[in-house]
Amino acid sequence: MIKRSELARQLVSVTKPVMWPLILSTLCRIVDQVLGIILLSLGAWGLVTIGLEYTHPTPDTATISHTAGVTFGWMIGIAFIKALMRYLEQFLGHFCAFRSLELLRTDFFNKIWPQAPAIQHTTKSGDLLARATKDNDRIEVFYAHTGAPAVAAVVVPLGALIWLGASISWIAALIILPFVALAAYVVPFTFSGPAHRAARHMLRVRGDLTQHLTDTTQGMREVLGFGYGPRRLTETDAISQQVGEAAFANRLTSGIRRSLCEGLRLFAVLTTVLVEANAVRDGSLSLPDLAICATVALCVFTPARGTEDFADDLERSFAAAERMSIIKYREPFVPEGGDPMPEGPINTISFRNVTFTYPGMTDTVRDLDDADRGVTVQRVRKQALRDVSVDFPGGQHTAVVGVSGSGKSTMVHMLLRHFDPDAGEITINGAPTTRINPDDLRTAVTEVSQASHLFNTSIAENLRLAKIDATDDELWDALRVAGMEHDVQNSPRGLDTPVGEFGTELSGGQVQRLTIARALLTDAQVLVLDEYTSHLNQELAHQVGEQVKAARPNATIIEITHQPASALDADNVIVMEAGRIVEQGEPHALAADKNSILARLLQRWDDMEAAATQH
Repeated sequence: MIKRSELARQLVSVTKPVMWPLILSTLCRIVDQVLGIILLSLGAWGLVTIGLEYTHPTPDTATISHTAGVTFGWMIGIAFIKALMRYLEQFLGHFCAFRSLELLRTDFFNKIWPQAPAIQHTTKSGDLLARATKDNDRIEVFYAHTGAPAVAAVVVPLGALIWLGASISWIAALIILPFVALAAYVVPFTFSGPAHRAARHMLRVRGDLTQHLTDTTQGMREVLGFGYGPRRLTETDAISQQVGEAAFANRLTSGIRRSLCEGLRLFAVLTTVLVEANAVRDGSLSLPDLAICATVALCVFTPARGTEDFADDLERSFAAAERMSIIKYREPFVPEGGDPMPEGPINTISFRNVTFTYPGMTDTVRDLDDADRGVTVQRVRKQALRDVSVDFPGGQHTAVVGVSGSGKSTMVHMLLRHFDPDAGEITINGAPTTRINPDDLRTAVTEVSQASHLFNTSIAENLRLAKIDATDDELWDALRVAGMEHDVQNSPRGLDTPVGEFGTELSGGQVQRLTIARALLTDAQVLVLDEYTSHLNQELAHQVGEQVKAARPNATIIEITHQPASALDADNVIVMEAGRIVEQGEPHALAADKNSILARLLQRWDDMEAAATQH
């Protein structure tokens, strides 16, 4: 668990440029609450004074009218100034808070940017979204409702009690002091440990709910198609119930604190009245002064209640800040910076004894909760690559074949430096990739994967992600090579056709061809094509592949596929199994060798297609 002092330091360091309004907000809050005490005390004094005048056998109506008029006039003026101070306090505090949230959100993305794309493999997208949005917004309390209430809770009660003691009764001031001290400085921080754990647990289950809803929304077609809707709703209800239970535990501590503070306020007023009633009887204290003492005893708890309020919300703010901090300050799997790409054409890409295991999926708050209970968190992780050594010749087409889970895509992740190897090294023209700037590397090597993302905008704007200044003619050329030209021409809006969220307005094959066209707009020397034609029929896939090679004759093409027949169009083939390279060579030579693994894969593939045709 991160110390609160460290969390506070992090929050202030990010938002220091916009903290100055908090000083003015604090001053306005102090003036507002001082005026609140004066307002009610003046009203109580006026009522008692007028009431005493009416107890005389012959009330002086002129005195009563004068007292009422002066009291009422002062109260109107004080109320107006108090309202203005209240408005300014809230405006300035929230101005600082919302500007701070903007800076925090920007800082959050700046911090996680160097962790990409590895963060996609190690963090749940829904939970990451919850941290960037909901958790970030919960920190608003730290800025708008912490500094000013904390200062006012000290200054206003002490100032009011010093004035009360100096001008009316030190006995009353000393009676009130311990009650307000307990309410302001002790009770709000009672159960702070359980409250913080409850807040962390609540945020964790809310993150689980966000992840569940994200999965449900993105997989709506599958949920409905497989009749999974009722079960999914039941699961949602179960997680929602956990959220409710966590919120109840969190609010329970708040309710106990509030009850204790209200009890202290009541006892402070009653004790003050009972003790000072003797002073009224012996004539050392007037009845209007007693009314002021009772009113001050009642009102000084208002600033103290600010401490109670922010203490409750501060637990949730610190828990939210902790969730964001754990992600923000996590060491990137691949450090930023490094040497530029080697100059000249890429001649060879080499893997030498590369071994790699994916890190486990991050669930940091749950892990913290387990650690609090003394539970050791263990994750079973599978080795994805084992002692892989292979060369990819520059300017040639190499196919990497294997069943799902054999490590093909992991090789791509390693080449693009999503991660660095646990052992061994990868070199480009002899230069280790671990020394090459990741941005330069990903400019020279571009990937078209089966999960390439399309933004919810037009075809043209998605293509121009690769080349922002690309002309329409360049876009059409790329679409022609990718076999997508006629599809776009037949669309009424042409290049301005919206693709929908995740490309839902396009077919699977159109999405793949659009991502191929986007990759062709780059200046990449290496094209990594990961199952890039899996949604295309065999004839169209072959046509697109030939057109890509013709358009980029000098490019190094690395094709990842589970269809062994695709390897026959390549210059070289690598066969992978369980994270190892089990065979490599010229594809037609291997296919002709009946004892080769590739030949067996081709035969199995032919048998599967024949069986599918019969059915």
